[in-house]
Amino acid sequence: MTYKENCGFMKIGCCTFKPEHCRAEADETSKHFCDLYNIEFTSKAVKKELDRVKKEVKKLVKENLKLSELKAMRKLEKVDILDPKIIKYKKKMLKLKDLGKGMEYLEKAYRHLKRSRR
Repeated sequence: MTYKENCGFMKIGCCTFKPEHCRAEADETSKHFCDLYNIEFTSKAVKKELDRVKKEVKKLVKENLKLSELKAMRKLEKVDILDPKIIKYKKKMLKLKDLGKGMEYLEKAYRHLKRSRR
């Protein structure tokens, strides 16, 4: 099996993957992979990943949450919901939502590690 036996993220509830889906992204046998697989379960490594995710979220928010663009996308969505621009915008918004959830999990793991002094 390729999954981690003693994954700290799973133990504290910061990973919602099943053990059989716990694998690195480079594994192309399945579409399921865990983003936390390559992160060491220490406060330093988790903090580094948390900072990277925060920068990415900040960049996506800056690009996607302009009120004029949002209004234009809503108007375009009413006309043609299958427009490639709409699909691309929705994918960015889903990625933003996913990164937000990941940031919550990383913050929870970081708090746990700081309290347990690891």
